[in-house]
Amino acid sequence: MTTDAEGLSPRIARALRDEEEALGSLERECGRLDAAQVEALFGLRPGQAEELCGAGQLLAYRHRGAQTRWYPAFQFDGPRVLAVVAHLLEVARAAGVAHEDVVLWLGSRTAMLSGTVRPVDLLRTDPQSVLAAARYDLAERAW
Repeated sequence: MTTDAEGLSPRIARALRDEEEALGSLERECGRLDAAQVEALFGLRPGQAEELCGAGQLLAYRHRGAQTRWYPAFQFDGPRVLAVVAHLLEVARAAGVAHEDVVLWLGSRTAMLSGTVRPVDLLRTDPQSVLAAARYDLAERAW
């Protein structure tokens, strides 16, 4: 097996590129905010967005090797967080799934939702179906 300059196999390097492309596509489609923007939106003090993320109330992720934590805009409905987000993060935490992987899952089609829509597309209209799919997909790493 050959490796690239960073010591990664071509398969792993391609998977990492695919992951970055998926995140970038979701960011362009749905938007993202940094902590300062989230804190301004909610009238929070500096550092509080990260605290809420740690408490399982906000979804945030980092690109591999990056320091900036991004908050996907799809979890917000104006100046409030969709109620489904905390439940989704609870499911993810129980399954040992990182926020980054939750974001990737939300942006991917899943057989649990007939394979025709992504969980992110149903967050507002059918959050219970998203949670049901998450309970299976995240626990089984089936996406």
